Amino acid sequence: MYLWRIVPSARPSDTRWEDHPVYAEVIVRAETASLARLTAGRALYRDDVKTQFGEERDPIFISAFADEKLYRVSQLGPDPRFATAGVREVVHAEGPVAGQV
Repeated sequence: MYLWRIVPSARPSDTRWEDHPVYAEVIVRAETASLARLTAGRALYRDDVKTQFGEERDPIFISAFADEKLYRVSQLGPDPRFATAGVREVVHAEGPVAGQV
């Protein structure tokens, strides 16, 4: 597995944030950058950031981590704080940024 660093790429005032919390940094252990985004979204979502579309009965979760204009992902090299071996998961998260919830 690899370590991925996810950080905001949009300004805090960007309207795309809507009601999503803004995390200063998230480190995820995953196979790919896309899986890192999905893992972060599933692990750090809030229940009130769900919506329904059309005739759907179940709410659909929309993660800000999936939006490339809100967060950028880069691969980390070896870091003694975090093991690369293990299951896919968020290994570190800083946030939400104060005043941005």
